[in-house]
Amino acid sequence: MEYLNGKTWDEITREERFFCAELFYELKKNPKPFLDICKLNSNQKYEIGFEVCFYCDILKAYEMENNEYFSPKRTFDLVLFSDEKIHIFEAKSHQGFKNEQLKDIIKDPDEIRKLFEKINEEKKLMLKIPDLKIWAIISSNYEPSVL
Repeated sequence: MEYLNGKTWDEITREERFFCAELFYELKKNPKPFLDICKLNSNQKYEIGFEVCFYCDILKAYEMENNEYFSPKRTFDLVLFSDEKIHIFEAKSHQGFKNEQLKDIIKDPDEIRKLFEKINEEKKLMLKIPDLKIWAIISSNYEPSVL
């Protein structure tokens, strides 16, 4: 298209949503290559989530109010859920992570633990808190500057 300078949208976009959407659909078709790259058990059953509003949706699933304790806007780009572990992937397609984003990523394991503790307490449950691994991924086309 002329107005895109003769390029396709996927050649010029820098949106992580596009990047993660493509990855999500590839994983839905065949997760094995990605799991192999990440050195994850390809025999493990994973449910794949895209643009996951984790805190909001988990609280809704348990019919609980947030009371603004957990960020209602916190969204994870891509998530692999298994029985024992949650793998959260935060992605950047053509840029690096900002300090504020890195602070959120660092806080997430503690926030997720608190979320499940709150569910156990309020709902009188004994849910096992899943292990968590957070991955920060960037496009191979991105060349970060040295800090």
